[in-house]
Amino acid sequence: MDQEEKEEQVSFQELKKRWAQQEAGVQPCRQDTSNQRTSSGNPESSTISPIMTPASSVRSTASTNNPIPAQIINKSELSPPFPSLRSSSTSPSLSLDQQNNDLKPTTKPPIIPPKPNTTSATISSSLQPQETSTPLAKRISLLAQQFDKSTSISNMTTSTLSKPAVNSSVPSPIINKKYHSAARQEPSVSEQTNHPDLKDTPVFTVPIPISSQQQLQQEQQQQQQRPSGITSVASSPGATSSAPPPILPPRPAMVNVTSFESLPQLPPRPSTSTLARSHTINHSFDHHPPLSNSTYDVSPLSQAYSAPQDLQQSLKRSQTLGPMKRDVTTTTNLLTKSVYPDFSKATRNPPTMDEDNGERRFVGGQHRGTHQPMAASGCKIATGTQQAKVWDANTCRTTYGVDLVGPNDNERIRSYTFVPPLKPADEGRYLWAGMHDGTLVAMDTTTNEVIGKTSSCHKHPISFMLRRRNVEIWTLDESGLLAIWPVLIHFQQNQQPYHPFEIQPIKHLVTPKAVTALTVGTDLWISSGRTIHVYKHLGGGKKAVTQVDDKQVRIPNDLGNITQFVTMPFHPGQVFASHDDGKVSVWDIKTTEKIQVNAVSLYGICAMVAVGDYHLWTGYNTGMVYVYDTRPEKWLVVKTWRAHHGSIVSLLVDDSSFIRNGKSLQVITGDSHGHVAIWDGLMVQNWQGQQLLQQAQNYCSYSPIKVMICSWNIDANKPEKLVGRDNELVHEWLGSTDDPDIIVVGIQEIVDLESKKQTAKSLFASRKKTETLQEAEEMLTHRYRLWHDHLIRVIGNNYGHDTYTVIKTDQLVGLFSCIFVKNSEAHRVRHCDSTVVKTGLKVMNKSIHGNKGGIAIRFLFDHSSLCFVNCHLAAGQSHTQDRNANAESILHSANFPDYEKYLDVFANGGDGSLILDHEHCFLSGDLNYRIAMERKEVLELLKRKDKVAAWETLQIHDQLKRQHITNPLFKLLWFQEPPLLFDPTYKYDRGTDNYDSSEKKRVPAWCDRILCRSNMAHNIYYRRHEVKASDHRPISAAYNIQVKEIDGHKRDRLLEKIEKDWFYTVEKLIMEKKKRYIVDYELCSLDQATQFLQESHWNIDQVVQHLLK
Repeated sequence: MDQEEKEEQVSFQELKKRWAQQEAGVQPCRQDTSNQRTSSGNPESSTISPIMTPASSVRSTASTNNPIPAQIINKSELSPPFPSLRSSSTSPSLSLDQQNNDLKPTTKPPIIPPKPNTTSATISSSLQPQETSTPLAKRISLLAQQFDKSTSISNMTTSTLSKPAVNSSVPSPIINKKYHSAARQEPSVSEQTNHPDLKDTPVFTVPIPISSQQQLQQEQQQQQQRPSGITSVASSPGATSSAPPPILPPRPAMVNVTSFESLPQLPPRPSTSTLARSHTINHSFDHHPPLSNSTYDVSPLSQAYSAPQDLQQSLKRSQTLGPMKRDVTTTTNLLTKSVYPDFSKATRNPPTMDEDNGERRFVGGQHRGTHQPMAASGCKIATGTQQAKVWDANTCRTTYGVDLVGPNDNERIRSYTFVPPLKPADEGRYLWAGMHDGTLVAMDTTTNEVIGKTSSCHKHPISFMLRRRNVEIWTLDESGLLAIWPVLIHFQQNQQPYHPFEIQPIKHLVTPKAVTALTVGTDLWISSGRTIHVYKHLGGGKKAVTQVDDKQVRIPNDLGNITQFVTMPFHPGQVFASHDDGKVSVWDIKTTEKIQVNAVSLYGICAMVAVGDYHLWTGYNTGMVYVYDTRPEKWLVVKTWRAHHGSIVSLLVDDSSFIRNGKSLQVITGDSHGHVAIWDGLMVQNWQGQQLLQQAQNYCSYSPIKVMICSWNIDANKPEKLVGRDNELVHEWLGSTDDPDIIVVGIQEIVDLESKKQTAKSLFASRKKTETLQEAEEMLTHRYRLWHDHLIRVIGNNYGHDTYTVIKTDQLVGLFSCIFVKNSEAHRVRHCDSTVVKTGLKVMNKSIHGNKGGIAIRFLFDHSSLCFVNCHLAAGQSHTQDRNANAESILHSANFPDYEKYLDVFANGGDGSLILDHEHCFLSGDLNYRIAMERKEVLELLKRKDKVAAWETLQIHDQLKRQHITNPLFKLLWFQEPPLLFDPTYKYDRGTDNYDSSEKKRVPAWCDRILCRSNMAHNIYYRRHEVKASDHRPISAAYNIQVKEIDGHKRDRLLEKIEKDWFYTVEKLIMEKKKRYIVDYELCSLDQATQFLQESHWNIDQVVQHLLK
């Protein structure tokens, strides 16, 4: 950069100023006055010619002293070649040599740098001698006329110059510095040279992008109008002619073009994640008219598009099948109604092994990851992705370990399986591992050595290793290559030594990228997530083929991606498939038709396994494990517990211990954190508890007690405001039951919650946070004390001042609970505890402000457990889901001290730490569930004389009642409510019997409710009271409940009998498992296996050796 260029550097503000001056047609002043030209002596300086030359590439004539000859510059004479329209501050400028009319580079920069975003439609006129007299609009007008052949230049007037002539078929161009989307035609040479404003002015023509159709029309017109040999651009004498520059392709623009063919709508891309909940089948083609009757506007350029008939058929479903044509079962008629399980008898204590005394059994940690390969056989468990480890399931210690992974990460372990041995005593001895690079490794866990290794069969990661009975091992890699290894035949032919990979496997080509695979007899069921593939008759020594035909079924749209396949002996001829949307579908093995869908959870099922004959274990991404009894059509939830803190990624069961007369069935779970846990698959404690519960009448004596529950949203009233008739009605509210043993009082909005919200704001904003909090607590404590004393006074007036004792009180902002017990029965009460749950203001999904929430108080009355919950749920006519979430949070978040030593005091195997562990649960308060009707309709119904009919009609639209019907997983579904035989309790004008007449005009509703969960409770009454001090009416209910007293000696004797019954049950199970193990060698039938075992006194080793001879 020379000195003159350095002096030209200016600030960005100066550049903006110069751009503005250039648009206004004013030439900015330069410091270099020697190079400026005055317009006084030049008569042509008042006429500005639009020079078609980029401002960034052509030297402005204002910076030179040489006049410009009046001639047209041909493109072929430019040297260097015509540059791009983008400005470049580093490229040298060009100046025009007066003698030879050539452009030469110069070191002087242009007067004004080009403005960014300027296109070729805005042509710089820097080669003109002066540009101060012609406005910008006129120059743009002349520019537009150069490309319009339909306009006659010779007849143009001043008004014509001010308005550009355009084609009538396209919209008028907008005066700016960008291309207009409409294409313009190039003017002829005569029009350029004869125009008075263009005369003697050098012109360089830049083509404007036009469409291909307009280009063809233009070429045809030019060929008809001019003689042959004449080019589109003429030069002055001495200049050579050249071919016109190539026309650029049209720029995408929003113009009125009527011929455009839209593209067909493609289906969504199939999901590669088995845990993603996206459905890969397009729903739009199942519910909308055919494509032939629909139009799809891709852009304003598009027009109606009708897909061909064959394309319509191909677009109806997601194209996830690949190029091969297969026999596909349609799923239009497979959509069935989901069946929801019964949670009423679910227990939540984990099924620990009996010999562990309730302690959980964990195996050492592994590497973290969503894939945790495992295998189990007998007392051995194989785990690990980097190092193969074998653990003793009894001691949880490592018995064998070998490093199979080298420096290359692709050698990591992907799958395990224990190979069926020749002798049942060797079960769990030989372990195979499938590697990521396709290598197979065989290990002897008894001698702790690697006995075989091969990489000739698979070249891709081995995803699954399946054991088909006691005869074959199936290895499947991600490419879809299935290798069937007949290990039993090899054992028979080569007894010693054992060389596993000398076997010649039978290979088949099946579906690649499988997410689950299962052997069903000699068939293979496999799924890639959205489809089910069934390959028939692969096992049993079939000949190898490169590719086998399969029957394929597409998953319906109402199901998520498949994650696991299982079969159960109780359901022969059926395959169960778990899905990542919390459903389990059941399929017929013969017809591959969907039989049933069970919506078991709201969370995705990550792993599933069949345990025993009819129990189904499912693992979720929340770390929870659910056990279902699949015998009834509506499955029963047997047990739920949190098995891991991470997502459960592996679930497997091993029943091989029964062949060695073991009495345990192990279920192994693995999570994404690498932890492995062992559980009791027989659930011995659960079975014994169920047997004990069924015979509770033999060791328990029952006696009735009477409980009265009172609830009222007092709308921040003080006790002194209850005067006159209201005071009498409050005494009636707290004295409606004759001689109750327990009185439970729950109050909501004991303070103004709106005021409390302001207090909460002050906690965050005020500088005196401590003082504000202290003042608020003092006010609340004072209000609690007022109501506490008032309740004692009223109950004393009703039943006598020395009749009842307060055993527990608790409070949470606007909530207050108080429990009275008759003095004569107080000695029967023990272990009284309380807890609170906040569901109001939340930060990071954690409640920090208790303007809404619940108070739970529990105690033992004799040997029965009782729990009373006073709650205030989310308000709002349409906030039903928030209320559901609040109720679930209260039921599951309230924690009490646990009492594990009480076997049969709490319900469903619980330890008393949760609300639902108690035998008698009562939930009351302002639940805020509304009536989903118009206010006018509700009021008209309440005015009718037939009140019962009106209440029944309103309850059809009651949100709480509707949740019992429409939401099978609703947590309050376990609670029952007595019949509502009174008017809605909300919302009234204070002191009147009129429903809300304020500006909001809220719909009347049964916001205040009392619910019960107990198998031994009978409702006496359920009513409301007419206290008018609040906008809510108070309610009350009374129950007769049966409390038990346990005779410990009778229970112990009964437990001994139950344990003996369990011993005989396990003996029968062991015999059944031995029979099935013998049949799995495929050398005899079930009847023959039974006969052989009976003859050998159930010595399974002797029977196997006899069959293999």
